[in-house]
This record gives sequence, C-alpha cells and structure tokens, in this order.
Amino acid sequence: MFNHNKIKIEEVNNISRLEDIKVEWRMLADNSSHLTPYVTPQYLLPWMRMLDKRYTICFILVWDDGELIGLAPLVEKCINKYGMKIKIISFPEQKPSPPCDILVGDNNENILSIIMDYLLKHKSWDSVRLSNMDENSKNIKPCTEKFVQNNLSVHRNSSSDIYYIDLKSNWDEHLAARSQKMRQNLRRGLRYCERLGDTCFSNYPGDISYKEAVDKVFHVVKHSWKNDEGSGQNWNKFLKELLDELENCGDLQLRFLNVNDEPIACILDMLYKNNMYALFNAYDVRYQAANAGQVMFGYSQEEAFDINGYRYVLGFREYLRQWTEKQQHYLQLRADKKTILSTLKIALYDFISDKRTEKVSDQIEIHKKKLKQQQKIT
Repeated sequence: MFNHNKIKIEEVNNISRLEDIKVEWRMLADNSSHLTPYVTPQYLLPWMRMLDKRYTICFILVWDDGELIGLAPLVEKCINKYGMKIKIISFPEQKPSPPCDILVGDNNENILSIIMDYLLKHKSWDSVRLSNMDENSKNIKPCTEKFVQNNLSVHRNSSSDIYYIDLKSNWDEHLAARSQKMRQNLRRGLRYCERLGDTCFSNYPGDISYKEAVDKVFHVVKHSWKNDEGSGQNWNKFLKELLDELENCGDLQLRFLNVNDEPIACILDMLYKNNMYALFNAYDVRYQAANAGQVMFGYSQEEAFDINGYRYVLGFREYLRQWTEKQQHYLQLRADKKTILSTLKIALYDFISDKRTEKVSDQIEIHKKKLKQQQKIT
C-alpha cells in the first residue's frame, strides 16, 4: 500500500483480504455506474474461489480516509513456455465469463486515472485484457486514452451479446409478441406436467425454507446436464457458495417447477439496480418432453413483469433469442506491449489459450452428452 496525494492504493493478492472488505466493496458496487450484480462480492468471491490456483489475484483498491472509492478486479496469469515467461493481466475469466468492469464511484472519476497509473507503472505484464465490458461503460474511453498515451497497441473486440427483456410493457403483451410455436410449447409443456401429477410453482423466499430451497436446486442439478460431478469442474461448488452469499445479504430469489412435490426445473434470479438477472437455471432432463426449462423461464419472466423494473437480463445463450430480440453488447478492451519479444509472447499465449479453450469446450460437451444419455426421459 502507498499514498497518492493522501489517497491510499492497495494491491490485494489473497481472497481472505477481499472477504474482509465485502461491506465496503458492495457499497462501492451499488454506488457505481455499473449495472450488473456480477461485480458484487456476492458473485465475484465464489467466482474467484472456483478459479483458485488458475490465476494470481491482483485486485487494486483505492481508499480515501477508510472509504473504498475504487476497485479494479484484476488477476494475473503467467505461462512459462519455450523459455519465455508470458504475463497477462485481466478480469477473472472462465468461459462463460460474466460482464465485469472497474468500479469507481460516480463522483470520483479521477480515481480511474489513479488505478490506471498504478497498473501501468507498478505492474509488469505483456498484455492487459479487460473483457466483457459494457460497450457504454464510462471507463472505456479514459482507459483507452491512457493506453494510447503509454504507446501501447490498443484493440477493441466484441466479446459477447446478452439478451434482455424490456419490462416496460406487461407479460400478456410480451407473450403475445412471441411466436405461435413458443406459446404452444408453453401450454403443451404445462399440460404435460399436469398429466404426470400435481403441478405447481414455488418460490424462495415465501413458500419453503432456505435448506429446502437448496435441496431442491441440487436435486434438479443432479438430473441436469449442468451437474459437474466427475467433470473436473467446480460449478456445483460455485453454485452452492453463490446461493449462500446471496442468502446472507438478502438477495436470493429462487423459483421452482414441481411435479408431485418433486422439483423438475429451477431458476436463480437476482434483483439489482431495478433490473432482474437470471444468474442460473437448470431442468431435469428426464422431463425434457415437458419443455420444463422453457416453462420455468416463462413463469420467471411473468414474475419479473410484476417488479416494475427496467429489464429482465436472461444471458448470452443463443436459445434465448426465442424470448427476445433485444441485446446488450459487451466488448474486450485490450492493450499489448509493442516490443518484438512481447509480440512473440502474446502470439504464443493466444495460441496456447485457444487450444486450451477448445479442449475444455470439447470435454464439457462430452460430459454433457454422457449425462443426457444416463437420464431416462420420463
């Protein structure tokens, strides 16, 4: 930690320190211009624990008389290959990576400049990659200018598009605008469930205890393609920690589709800055013929229209296009050193990273198919 005109800058390299400042971190996130809950400690801490040992934490914090006024959620990744040490600084990434940004209070624009100066002058790296920033982020222009001023090669690349529903209308109008096939699938799916037995929706909080809600979530996950048992991934652990974090701060909202008291689909929602976010959803593949996942999403959207919010943010999966055509665009801001050695190292890193991503994607698809084959369609 050092002082910068009476402002303290702290670099954090361990999760325990980040856990100590959850209250201050959440307050900063709530007061920043960033709209998504993915930058809150309730989401990022479980995310960081899942990515443990893949990166070195190097969060940059800015304090003013005990008040946290800036936070850059950065990590460092080093690869030693062919006698070269390649160092990349980025947001915590693991596909599918959620949106992210540097957090700065609305009235502290100069703090971003302090964070960038620290990153440029006190950190050693070959490339900085700030992925999944909202294309309308106030931070993109000043960050780009800082990179250019320091004679770096700067690139802006599209990174993801996230589907959302405008909540200004109502559920009936929204549903009427969907395709006839979509509306038929919802009706047929619900009737299919009703033929199997007593069918109902339930919510937490409201209808069941937290323990019952968690048990229901993992009952669905166990019979879904998202179950990570035997996959070498840590998604189940991440999900449980995310549920605990959201429960502890009062942000947890869970919805279930039940047949004969057995949950067959679930969705995890979070209301943040008057927008609803679908953070996780799953369905029991034994009920695939009932369109259980689609029916669950329909119920959750109907509930979202009752909050008088702005948007219901669904995610980036292509199948979500059936619910809406509206998208929010996100980009990667990238800055590379221009030296010949750095250019060679960055090219090598990109090659290795692409190969690894391809391998992991193939493993996930194999695991997904294996799980689906193991389940019997009801």
